[in-house]
Amino acid sequence: MIKTPTYHVFDLYKYHQDAELMDTYGDTKEHVDYTVSKKDERIAISICNHSLNSKETIDFNLPDYTFDNAEAWILSADKMDAHNTFEDPNAVSKKLFDDYSIKDKQISVTLPPMSIATILIKGA
Repeated sequence: MIKTPTYHVFDLYKYHQDAELMDTYGDTKEHVDYTVSKKDERIAISICNHSLNSKETIDFNLPDYTFDNAEAWILSADKMDAHNTFEDPNAVSKKLFDDYSIKDKQISVTLPPMSIATILIKGA
């Protein structure tokens, strides 16, 4: 079986299943959608930049939460129609992501165009 990009998107969003939707204060951008939820003392932030050519930086404020550590993954491609095939089953695959910073109670994330990322934050 080839893991198509859709498989990886579901994998990135699995942290939101049976989780509590959180009220957050994130930037509003024309080409960016996001969701934030909490489950088992972890916060999951999933962000989609559907711009075809510009990266976007989004800041999230979580004033009622203390951060301990985080890990993140991204799904991105260089072309809009990129997809996995039998010849190239990893053309689009989930990779570790580190273009984010945490300071005090704010998280700043920079996403390349045509990408989806999930940041999983563990509370202290």
